[in-house]
Amino acid sequence: MKNLLLILFTIVGISSTVLSSGEPRTLISHADVNAVMDSEASSSYILFSSYNIENKMMDFITKNPVSMIQIFKENGDLEMVVPIYSDEVSVGLSQFQKGKYKIGFIIDGVDSPQFMDIDVK
Repeated sequence: MKNLLLILFTIVGISSTVLSSGEPRTLISHADVNAVMDSEASSSYILFSSYNIENKMMDFITKNPVSMIQIFKENGDLEMVVPIYSDEVSVGLSQFQKGKYKIGFIIDGVDSPQFMDIDVK
């Protein structure tokens, strides 16, 4: 049993290393906020991103509809879950204090959440 678990963890580790593709991709870079996807593969689900300075809103258009987003604090605690049910996602900075966060996009047809790091300044 111990050997089976060791083999399983080795296969999963190698698979995740091989399947993860490349460098993080910056989607929004502004004096107020930076938004960076974990990998090029994750960012491929985001077709368009922008930052509205007047409303302090991050806007994203995704390839597939997003059922919800999960917002995590820097320490990993779940801050909130927001139902979306659309391929257009807007996130207001008024929801955040200064600091670092991680947003998980739960995208229809995608097995795992696609994560974005947010740095609110």
